[in-house]
Amino acid sequence: MSTSRSVALLSSAAIVFSSLVAVAPAASADDKPGSAPEVTSAVAHDTSPPLRELAKMSENLPSLVEPSPRAVLNRPIPQDRIDAVINGSGWVPPVISDPTGPEPNTEMPAISGSFEGLNNIAGYNPPDTVGDVGTNHYMQMTNVKFQIWNKSGTSVFGPADNNTLWAGFGECGTTNDGDPIVMHDQFADRWLASQFSVSGTGFHECVAVSTTADPTGTWYRYQFDYTGFPDYPKFGVWPDGYYVTYNMFNAAGTAFLGAKTCAMNRAAMLTGAAVTQQCFDRAEEWSLLPSDADGSTPPPLGSPNYILGEHWSDNTKLTMYKFHVDWATPANSTFTGPISLSVAPYIGACWLGVDRGRCVPQPGTSQRLEALGGKTMYRLAYRNFGDHESLVTNHTVAMDGQTGLTAQTGVGWYEIRQPNAATPQVYQDGVTADPNGSTFRWMGSIAMDKQGNMALGYSTSNATPGANSFPSIRYIGRKIWDPLNQMAQAESVIMAGSGVQTGGSTQYSGRWGDYSSMNVDPTDDCTFWYTNEYVQTTGAGNWRTRIAKFKFPGCNGTPPTASSSIDGLPGNSSVDVAFSAAATAADLPVTKYTVTAAPGGASCTTTPGVTPDPLTCKVTGLTNGQ
Repeated sequence: MSTSRSVALLSSAAIVFSSLVAVAPAASADDKPGSAPEVTSAVAHDTSPPLRELAKMSENLPSLVEPSPRAVLNRPIPQDRIDAVINGSGWVPPVISDPTGPEPNTEMPAISGSFEGLNNIAGYNPPDTVGDVGTNHYMQMTNVKFQIWNKSGTSVFGPADNNTLWAGFGECGTTNDGDPIVMHDQFADRWLASQFSVSGTGFHECVAVSTTADPTGTWYRYQFDYTGFPDYPKFGVWPDGYYVTYNMFNAAGTAFLGAKTCAMNRAAMLTGAAVTQQCFDRAEEWSLLPSDADGSTPPPLGSPNYILGEHWSDNTKLTMYKFHVDWATPANSTFTGPISLSVAPYIGACWLGVDRGRCVPQPGTSQRLEALGGKTMYRLAYRNFGDHESLVTNHTVAMDGQTGLTAQTGVGWYEIRQPNAATPQVYQDGVTADPNGSTFRWMGSIAMDKQGNMALGYSTSNATPGANSFPSIRYIGRKIWDPLNQMAQAESVIMAGSGVQTGGSTQYSGRWGDYSSMNVDPTDDCTFWYTNEYVQTTGAGNWRTRIAKFKFPGCNGTPPTASSSIDGLPGNSSVDVAFSAAATAADLPVTKYTVTAAPGGASCTTTPGVTPDPLTCKVTGLTNGQ
């Protein structure tokens, strides 16, 4: 007979709660591999000079900043999707209980470091704030500037125009159009930076991969061309490729063409070689996200990249695809799906009948901010824990179930386990909102550390004037042993705003986001880094950004160990067992022990603090020989 402890760090904790898990259905009947991918080559590639030399080159170019303010293009939800909802059988009303407050005596870990990021020195709105942390640096990109710091917050490069990275490299270097992404590839200790080029003679995605771990050094640069407008690009790092998703529009930007998902040959890009990409298109999908691997353990060999988004027209489902790329024989590449994942009904915030989803109130002004409901928000963070794999993501939802203006927005979030199984498992399905019923939470980004703790960062705002009402940056989270489906750790503030965004042009006013970024430090796999925008001084486009880090206590601790076997006192078809509790480590409590008979598998459980030490329990249902 053997004992197994239920420590939050380990898989046994998941087993304890398995009865509460909602298992998603198998792939729908129309699940089938897609047709052969579209294969194209990068139209140009080279190796750049060091970044400081690129900065000198870009200084000789004419100014690219248009008169302030300027709105960066981002197309609204396609009318086809709106029609599918309106003309369909109707959405299922959401059932959202009152927001669950934090557990007693719990609070998010304090900020351990924080510094100012970029502000709106270029006159663009919104910022499209994104960043990531590497071995020695933090790199942030916005519309249309970037900057690099060491991890103490000292700037080592910039701010500089994003297209500095592509100076002397065709239209990627002569346009500066935004929608940036920056990511650290922890498996290679490299950096990836991108933005689109759409104001020149064609539509390009400009991608750069650092040649070393130092982002201030040289970069391999690539230009990928598209026949349509490649809006809202989102990247993910995966062992066999850099995956990217787009919302595609016609050249005029007036007609939605569908969602495009591409895999770029990562192995080739890490060496600066010529590279191809393989792409699949889906007409009735919107704002899909590619999975982005966190942690030091890669996905199992041969795992597909997981592509996830809201269902096109059913608010009780998420949609998943599995993208398996074959670089040797592209005809063997597959884009399998759609796979429908059943979730609690949700209503995307403010995306039906509200101009550009502007519904988030601010104090002292009638100007509302965009909620960006109707899409899953960057990132789709993946982690391989060894005994299970998890994906986490989030979206902004209406807490009152209204499809138009809403009284409050919250953040719906999900953990999907075993994504490569025939039936991926929706392990957690939760919503977090301010219990006051009036503060809006939106523009979220979520990730997990190596222990399985989660952190969710987001924007907040409230119409009622007060010190805590201005557009601000906050964060919340859960420890691995917290009750399922709850962000049980109390909300904390990263940066409190002190001003509001006022009106400007129709295109410019109310723009917010369009995304933020929660990432995990690869050096300890515990420290979360988050960046988002806030408003300090009232104005039409006076956004600023903040970069902050924090860590759950105990993440780097040594978990307690339990005896591998114990003896018991035989009874009538049962055995009574008694044993001493394991010594606990700081912030790594043992929440439950499970004693399992071998052979046979019969078990009993006991809880420290409830059952006195020595701990006891009775294994029943035994037969001779067990």
